[in-house]
Amino acid sequence: STGTLGLAYDGGAWRTLAFPATGSGWSTVSTTVSLTAGYNVIRLAMGSPFFAGGSGTVNLGYLQLS
Repeated sequence: STGTLGLAYDGGAWRTLAFPATGSGWSTVSTTVSLTAGYNVIRLAMGSPFFAGGSGTVNLGYLQLS
């Protein structure tokens, strides 16, 4: 089934990222955020105490910023 994580950045509200089930291998999930120049904080979480949601299993291989 689809796994979900919470994403928040720079003190903003949490939003849900959905990672579709692949059966095997990896899938790519993309989202757009507006970061400012300089220091930024990006948070990913599943469940309390940070993100009250999240489900399934998500194996995060890497985070790419561009």
